[in-house]
Amino acid sequence: MIFAYVLGVLLTVFFVVLGCSTLWMLHTWPYLKADELIYQLSAPLVGTGHDMLAHYAKEAALPAAAITVLLLIFLFRKKKEGLKKRLLLCLAASFVLCMGIVLFAADRVNLTSYYLKRNAMKGFVEEHFADPDQVAITFPEQKKNLIYIYMESMEPTYADRNSGGAFDVNYIENLTRIAQENEDFSGSTHKINGAYSLSGSTFTMGAIFTQSMGLPLLLPGFSVDRSRYKDWFFPHVTGIGDILEENGYENIYLVGSDATFGGRRAFFESHGNFRILDTLYLKEKEYIPEDYHEFWGMEDEKLFAYAREELERLTAEEREEPFNLTILTVDTHFEDGYVCRLCEDTYDERYANVIVCQDRQVSGFIQWLQEQPFYEDTTVVVVGDHPTMDSDFCKTIDPSFDRRAFVAILNGPETSRREARVYTTMDLFPTTLAALGAEIEGERLGLGTNLYAGKDTLAEEFGRDGLQNSILSDALFLMRREKAAQDLPPSGVDNQGKCHP
Repeated sequence: MIFAYVLGVLLTVFFVVLGCSTLWMLHTWPYLKADELIYQLSAPLVGTGHDMLAHYAKEAALPAAAITVLLLIFLFRKKKEGLKKRLLLCLAASFVLCMGIVLFAADRVNLTSYYLKRNAMKGFVEEHFADPDQVAITFPEQKKNLIYIYMESMEPTYADRNSGGAFDVNYIENLTRIAQENEDFSGSTHKINGAYSLSGSTFTMGAIFTQSMGLPLLLPGFSVDRSRYKDWFFPHVTGIGDILEENGYENIYLVGSDATFGGRRAFFESHGNFRILDTLYLKEKEYIPEDYHEFWGMEDEKLFAYAREELERLTAEEREEPFNLTILTVDTHFEDGYVCRLCEDTYDERYANVIVCQDRQVSGFIQWLQEQPFYEDTTVVVVGDHPTMDSDFCKTIDPSFDRRAFVAILNGPETSRREARVYTTMDLFPTTLAALGAEIEGERLGLGTNLYAGKDTLAEEFGRDGLQNSILSDALFLMRREKAAQDLPPSGVDNQGKCHP
């Protein structure tokens, strides 16, 4: 009997915690979609930012603890008589409320629709997929270096309306200038352009995967074998890191957090053999103290300072092999970003001040690059990983405004098309290679199109919404391809009985 009581209390607590956690998730990610939810619940939590954990503790764990205490008081406020009845009442109430919240959340993120439609248009991707292993890619004899900067949550939306943004104030004046003076595929218009983030690319790891592989990162469901984590990133699909490595590039990934979070370490190590420079590495090298931790690990001021040091080391001597330095910023991560010592208190909203500070830091880094002797032989790609997930900063803008990821390419060729392009982050894969001077047979890689060429993107051919629906309706294409490459049984179970993703 005691065991039954203990089990009942534990189940009640579980349902309370699950319900509070789900409500916190909906409040924190008001625009969350099924593909993001599936990935985030499957990915390990190692390396999660302290601010995010503190936010969860305040908004979910504390309310859950308070409700649990009230329930325990209700349960044990009287003598043993009636305890069973009160326990059953608490268990039933917590279960019903929790299931109601979970079902509401599932409907809110369109989880049922995602599962029902994920194989409805089987064959769409295969029909339009340009396999990098089957496409001739020719690099120039004198290869250019690549510096690829993923800016956390950076989008053209932050500019003023006259520049193509959605605000009265231009929070990204420097980035706007950089986009206008270089290439963002806005054609002859003065309004800055950007790349649409479709399903599978609206969170950081999905964005990195999509821009690197020309394919969205869509997983089949929650039951992924975590022991085979590297296989999540489809080792039999070729991306930009693989291609650059094959062509003699040294690949380096610099990030101001633990690269393990979200699978970034596994991805970069398995696609291009990147040298990982994260906070674990920087502590080992005593660049930052062993106990140092700000926001997700290290603020962007230190990130860009180390990037300068790394580039000076890379270019200190004459080198034959080119390099690819990929950088991921973090200060503009939701909620409300990180206020560093460089941030000014100009606006009432904290996030606005952080965005302005990030704009200054990135433009300052680019200005430094342009003063270096190696800049002439280097292509710089500055992109937002995805539109922001901040719950309230963009709530006042018109819901119909087309929010996209920021894009600017420096030291690339001139485009042959003068109208503003409609493109997605998948198109950045072949476009980046073309910016380095590579010639691509057919001008397509993955589902991406070289924006420097005259060929329409899939978003221009099918429309953004049409492409989005087609991709979601063929969400299992990567899984089918990987299973075919591994020659797995149709069930996805190998000879050792392990389920493959």
